[in-house]
Amino acid sequence: MKRFTDTWLRNLKPKAKLYEYREGDGFSVRIQPSGTKTFYYIYADAGKKQRVRIGEYGAMSLLEAREKAAALHSTRKRGTDLKLNCITIAEEALIHTNPRIRESSWEKAV
Repeated sequence: MKRFTDTWLRNLKPKAKLYEYREGDGFSVRIQPSGTKTFYYIYADAGKKQRVRIGEYGAMSLLEAREKAAALHSTRKRGTDLKLNCITIAEEALIHTNPRIRESSWEKAV
């Protein structure tokens, strides 16, 4: 498995269909036909593949995405149900990418 780099990610070109690369420990990037590059953490739960969206490349750095994936992997290895934490992860990603929310409290921004 290839370790992602910023240069490698920037040079990924969109194709007619969605495609994906995996780095390891569940960390992956999907490239949409539109060119959007989205980071995910992938794991198996009861034999079924689950996917947690981490964020988009550009709004989030590769380092930030890798750290979030590592945290999710660590959480999963401790036996914590990631489905219960998905709202928190989604809220955190929204706060990270939305300056209006980041600069005020959640209640004031919504």
